[in-house]
Amino acid sequence: MATIAVARRTALGQPDKDAPVEEFLCGYINRKGEIVVEPQYAEAEEFHDGLARVRPRMTEGCYGRGDRWGYIDTSGRMVIPLRYNEATDFHHGLAWVHRGGKLEYVGTHLPPRWDGGQWLLIDRKGNVVWNQHRED
Repeated sequence: MATIAVARRTALGQPDKDAPVEEFLCGYINRKGEIVVEPQYAEAEEFHDGLARVRPRMTEGCYGRGDRWGYIDTSGRMVIPLRYNEATDFHHGLAWVHRGGKLEYVGTHLPPRWDGGQWLLIDRKGNVVWNQHRED
């Protein structure tokens, strides 16, 4: 399955090629070019282990972090709700996600980092496998 991006529509129903990137929506097509998941996400990543991470709107100031991320299956069904402010792809049935905290900018040429919150390792059902703050 491939990711597609579609711009907002003009009055005539055609994609508006001059629309700002924030107004593009992403969805998925199959190998035949048929839309499988309607364009509805500001960002939609590739499928890994049968799930893709998606988010409904773009983050201001820092691409790819903030807002809320969740995971859909290949039919487009939301299987892990939009509740994480950062998420990674699934590999071997597990993915890292971050919840809570505040995005902190530490310098002009340095990437931002999370101040507070917690990193979690989740399985394909959204169950927490490892919690950064858990003590065993």
